[in-house]
Amino acid sequence: MRHATVVHLILAAQRSNLQDPRSPFWSHVRSIILDYPSLEPQLRRHIPEAKDDGFDQALRNTAFQRIEPRHGLDDMVLAPETQKSLRSVVDERQAAERLAEHGLAPPRLLLFHGAPGTGKTMAAGAIAKALGLPCAVASIEHVWKEGFMGAGANNVSKMFGAVRSTPGVYLLDEADALVSRRSPERPESGAMLERNATTNTLLKHLEDVGPSLVILATNLAKGLDDAIWRRIDLAVGFQGATAEQAAELVARRLGAFHVAGYDAQRIAYAGLAMGHADIAAGVESAMRAAIVAREPLTCDALIGAIGARRRSQTENAP
Repeated sequence: MRHATVVHLILAAQRSNLQDPRSPFWSHVRSIILDYPSLEPQLRRHIPEAKDDGFDQALRNTAFQRIEPRHGLDDMVLAPETQKSLRSVVDERQAAERLAEHGLAPPRLLLFHGAPGTGKTMAAGAIAKALGLPCAVASIEHVWKEGFMGAGANNVSKMFGAVRSTPGVYLLDEADALVSRRSPERPESGAMLERNATTNTLLKHLEDVGPSLVILATNLAKGLDDAIWRRIDLAVGFQGATAEQAAELVARRLGAFHVAGYDAQRIAYAGLAMGHADIAAGVESAMRAAIVAREPLTCDALIGAIGARRRSQTENAP
């Protein structure tokens, strides 16, 4: 039964032109087919293989994890000012040589700020895709994962060794946990000493990111240390979708996928004020469910999936 499921998934992916070999989907399929040793060679012939470009080697033993961008800037529905800022970053990075002739440099350190799910990580991937660069993300929980003094600063140094040696787009998520305003008082606890040491190490490394583009992402921009603001080349804000943007985003993610009883007004209301990434995740969830069930996707099911995503994010909000 599970073998039939694997075949069905592969065929569905091929019909959808899902060819990114490093996507979570293909990683999941590879893990499943290990249960069928006799059939593994036959099944693997239909799975795209990832090429070694040296980026994964550079990330080894760091807190960074590679991500494969699935969307470009044209796929994102954002506020005009946000879209303009992101495109200016791409344009200036692509014009680096011409800028250098006038003693100027393109942006090297960005700040993405906005509520969870508004598209910050997706935008980092879209920029990487536009620039033809690999992309990696590090969450603060991975920087702090070792429980001994100096671990955070050591992890940050390893991360920026990769940043300087290997061109790419590097996103440091939940950056506020590392670079929020430091207390002027003398720290008492070991945890505060460790945090300050890690923050100071990060600030030092942010002065030189080599050929890469580094993006700090946060939900709490107002509390960032003043030293961070002095280093940032551009701050970009992300907001929840308007009704018009929600409807457009859903239509883009659906593409030619048919929805029975499609009602743009109801869909727009369902996605109002939600983040770009959350709306896209809800749409994709509905599409997957319809494909697996081999049933038509209805407007009610689509709206239900978007609503479920909204509820899950609200329940898990800090």
